[in-house]
Amino acid sequence: MDLAEMLLTIDTSSDSGSLCLSDSEGRILLERSFSASRTNNVDLFPVLADAMEELQKSDRTLSAILVGTGPGSYSGVRIALAAAVGVAVAKGAEVYGRGTLESHSWEQRPDCYYGFGDARRGKYFRLAVRNGHQDREATLMSEEESLAWLAEAESQSLPVLLLDPLARFKGHLLERVQDLQSIEISASSLARNWLKLSDEEREASKNPSAFYLRPPHITPAKAGHPLHR
Repeated sequence: MDLAEMLLTIDTSSDSGSLCLSDSEGRILLERSFSASRTNNVDLFPVLADAMEELQKSDRTLSAILVGTGPGSYSGVRIALAAAVGVAVAKGAEVYGRGTLESHSWEQRPDCYYGFGDARRGKYFRLAVRNGHQDREATLMSEEESLAWLAEAESQSLPVLLLDPLARFKGHLLERVQDLQSIEISASSLARNWLKLSDEEREASKNPSAFYLRPPHITPAKAGHPLHR
């Protein structure tokens, strides 16, 4: 990125959404946080409007839009990507993506670590990050398999980050995860992490897609629905 260019970063992969506008050296011109649990489509756009107003005041060019691609909220990531594409078309910018786990704020990043979270529908997941790169697929596990894997990870001193609030877990699984470190992610940390990448790594993150734990679920239309006529 040129010094005169700006980076817009959006993360709505968790219940706490955030957005920031920064320059090519990571200096933040604007940063906003908002609740994104069920209202991404409502709460994102007012802060996005604030960012566009700040950009206009700066008289600088928006060259890149970075989106947190998950794993995380299914609808949140899709809405952020759609918003990013819309702004990119209007501003002539490129869209890039960075995985949630890749952008955790470590004091000293380990070579390999894992994320653990609730995959819904009675399943949980683990996802590895190796040498700064998030694996392409997560491993889905039952509660019993999760308990066994977490015990093994602890015995091997593997760093594990918790991606969901403790309220999502119960019983023995809650006892096992309550001492895990929770992931720390924000639009500004996402931006700082991405700006540290090489030119080749940034290029590889262009035109991102959402990280899905499983294929998108399509609910069949009920009997009598117009689709069946």
